[in-house]
Amino acid sequence: ALGDLEKATEHLVGAGRDGGHPVGFWRASRIAEATGNHALAAETAESSAESSNVPAQKAAEFLRAGRLWYDHVSDTRRAMLALQRSLEVDPAGADAFDLAKKVMEDGTDPRLALDLISERLAAVESHHETIELGAKAASLALELGDTARAKDHMRAVLQADPEHSPSLESLAKLCGDDEEWQEAAQCHIRLARLAEGPEESLPHFFQLGIIFHEKHLDQRRAIQSFRKVIAVDADHLEALRRLSILLPMAEEWEAAAEVTSHLAKVEPEEGGRRDALLMLARAYDEGLDDARRAEQALEEARRLSPTDLGVVTTLAEFYRRQGAGQALVVHLDRSATDFRRVLEEKPCEVSAYKALFKVFALRGAEDAARCAATVLATFGEAGLDEEELIARLGGTAWVPGPAVADIGLDEYLCPPALTPSLRALFARIGDTAIRLRPQDPRKLGLGRGDRLGRGHPIHTMAQTMAPWFGIRDVEAVSYT
Repeated sequence: ALGDLEKATEHLVGAGRDGGHPVGFWRASRIAEATGNHALAAETAESSAESSNVPAQKAAEFLRAGRLWYDHVSDTRRAMLALQRSLEVDPAGADAFDLAKKVMEDGTDPRLALDLISERLAAVESHHETIELGAKAASLALELGDTARAKDHMRAVLQADPEHSPSLESLAKLCGDDEEWQEAAQCHIRLARLAEGPEESLPHFFQLGIIFHEKHLDQRRAIQSFRKVIAVDADHLEALRRLSILLPMAEEWEAAAEVTSHLAKVEPEEGGRRDALLMLARAYDEGLDDARRAEQALEEARRLSPTDLGVVTTLAEFYRRQGAGQALVVHLDRSATDFRRVLEEKPCEVSAYKALFKVFALRGAEDAARCAATVLATFGEAGLDEEELIARLGGTAWVPGPAVADIGLDEYLCPPALTPSLRALFARIGDTAIRLRPQDPRKLGLGRGDRLGRGHPIHTMAQTMAPWFGIRDVEAVSYT
């Protein structure tokens, strides 16, 4: 093979394979490199390493193969595999690992990179390198979706450096995601201590409050955490909301009243302010035995949401407990008026009829409550309470009867704009007007699909009542 390097390489490779001796592979690798066949050079370097029994030579040949794969063939995967095998033989091999880091920076299989770093970590003694490699290993494990392994590497980093904030941040999140609340809380405690100032510590105290509150770990520490949040940001809505719940549970009524009073001022939504005022009233009433301020809070809630049935009933129950009968009557009559105003604009608003039923029941006005219950039954919306009252007072949905056609009721039923003189005029010209201009539902955009057929509660009611008013033929339609 003199003068023929390719032929020489072929003979050397054959000799290496036949004799299992590294020298043949070693020389073949050098000749292949000299002729520019870098892939063959790398492969024979690996074969030389595999056949060698000398650890130093084995590690060196795998390292050489890695360089060839990376520098000349641009095969990062084969390069990483060769370097990994070099480090298996010599975990402390700095040159092999430096090259491996360069390969990783250029992009390679993250699983290979993670295995290589893990092996290196087992041998490394440098404090700085332990932290650097552990953080890199955790990042690779996360990239692979192996959160358990990522957390193990983060914990190892924190053993080396308990103040390594990036690892604490990541571990806190992962532990929270995996519902490992005790460890998540410990991470946030350490992060809060490491924070450079109050603003930086705020998110960690808030997360601590959430963990201690929602996961029932420690309500007292939840209160402490949220107090630290509002000490930095007095208008922090979520911390104020949670303290308004937690402080009454701890029977810290003065603090509860103070926090909830502030919450009622800063809540951006009407519903939030209403709820805060109701909680404030409870603190004054149940905790501080201050009926005057409790009533003030409830009145403010009522002014804010006059047609909120929860507010109406809470204030009514307060007056009942206080024995303030006259105030109770005034409050309920006022509330009935508010709900009637709703019905003036929306005559079929079911919630308003339900509210009136409740208000009349609290007032002790059973006839009025029965009227509201009857309307709800007509709409098919009567609940158990309404049905019970109807059954007790009459056995069926109560209908007033022909007396509703009494002309004397017009004063109460007609809109103010429909004066007695106008009503008299319409009564005289009604039949003539209908003949001159017959009703056509189509002009209102109504068709057959809008008709309420026989058997529908409203159609049945209309048929029953029509004769009382001298109406012969009735057609019921749904019009919105």
